[in-house]
Amino acid sequence: MPTTANLLHGIGGKLMFDTETFLGDEAGKDTLTEMPILSAFYEITHMCAEGFSTDGGTGPESLDFTVRCTVNGVFSRGVKPDGECQPIRCDDFVLPVVANSVVANEKVESFFEYGDDVISRCVAGFTYNGQKTKDHEFPWHQ
Repeated sequence: MPTTANLLHGIGGKLMFDTETFLGDEAGKDTLTEMPILSAFYEITHMCAEGFSTDGGTGPESLDFTVRCTVNGVFSRGVKPDGECQPIRCDDFVLPVVANSVVANEKVESFFEYGDDVISRCVAGFTYNGQKTKDHEFPWHQ
């Protein structure tokens, strides 16, 4: 079974996925790895972890991907280990407006991704905590 980054894991770090057999019954499991034994025409649906999708969007259709085992015993398509589940993109135009501040680390590509920090900097004469300090930047997470 192919492996890829940013997939949904459950309790104990076990990979979570759905397996559908040709007849609709439950797939057998390997006793050593507890992974399903895939036969021809079985499908396995991998779910992206929170904050990740197949296309960087938030639509429900992009939160998982399916690979089928063909009659030849190979997968119907290649699986890209680093590219199947990518960080969800957040457009800059939806950034919250913080009075008397500007975004200090604007992105060239006009979007932040899940996991990025957005750094806001207070304009001259303002602080984020009301105290006179030299630190005028404050992060918040996407």
